[in-house]
Amino acid sequence: MNINLYPYNRYILLAAFVVLLLTLIMTAVHLVRFGKVLNARMAELEKISVQAEALQKRLEPKKEKKKLPELKTVLPLLLLAHSIYKDYREAEGSGLEQVRRSAVKVTEKRLVSDHLKSQIAKIR
Repeated sequence: MNINLYPYNRYILLAAFVVLLLTLIMTAVHLVRFGKVLNARMAELEKISVQAEALQKRLEPKKEKKKLPELKTVLPLLLLAHSIYKDYREAEGSGLEQVRRSAVKVTEKRLVSDHLKSQIAKIR
């Protein structure tokens, strides 16, 4: 069976082009809408990533070099330990109990002298 559609070939071709053109226009419209939604989502994702980076920096432990204690904090402790050692040597007893007594005696003496220094500073 041979069907001849010769008089209608142009109309069929024209209808195919119209359908193709409508399909392309609908696809372009959907792509434009999708692009707008995608841009909005990308902006939100960018904000979230910036916040996540800031949170990560806050939560990460600081990776700095461990600094040696400053001389201001170590020197008084060394002087206190030396004073306790000197008082221990001069004491009659020995052992852990004598070390405790010497430490209490020296720290009380230091506290009294620090308190007196602060009182004198207030007077001046």
